[in-house]
Amino acid sequence: MIDVDGWLTPKGATIADLLQGVGFLPENRPAKRLRLADAAPAVAAVARAVLLSQPAVHLVVETLRRAANGALGIPELLKAAMHRDEVLARALFLRNPDRDLNTPVAAIDFRTATVFQFKQILWHAGILASKAEVGAGGGANRYRPEDDRWSLDEHILRTPLAGVRRGAMGLPEPFRGT
Repeated sequence: MIDVDGWLTPKGATIADLLQGVGFLPENRPAKRLRLADAAPAVAAVARAVLLSQPAVHLVVETLRRAANGALGIPELLKAAMHRDEVLARALFLRNPDRDLNTPVAAIDFRTATVFQFKQILWHAGILASKAEVGAGGGANRYRPEDDRWSLDEHILRTPLAGVRRGAMGLPEPFRGT
């Protein structure tokens, strides 16, 4: 969204306009402990629009959308994501993407930046309903992959086309004919 010369790209300028249009002011950021999707839903929607175009986010979302109830534990998420895009899944989730997966994956095998920062960003934006597992920020010695469940936020999981939040968005009801 910023080019090599430091200028906004057309997409970056559009995102900046959207943020300004929803009233975002950098100096009035919500408290970082509050979920952005709850504290500033319009800003979070803009963040989701940006994030959902990223390949890693797309991989996680599409993998979870096909899981029962839109949720998987991280070992299952890794395995299912690898069926969609093995190279990206390994790079995203594993500390060593070349790791032999014929043995069970342990806490030390997971990429800390993914299981903590990446997951928190997706939670704040309203893409995931589940926060980072409590030990994920403390490194491999505190991370418990068996407790790390990734689940999609309800409106990302299944959003029916007709009638969704139409009144809230100021959209007219769908034409039903006479």
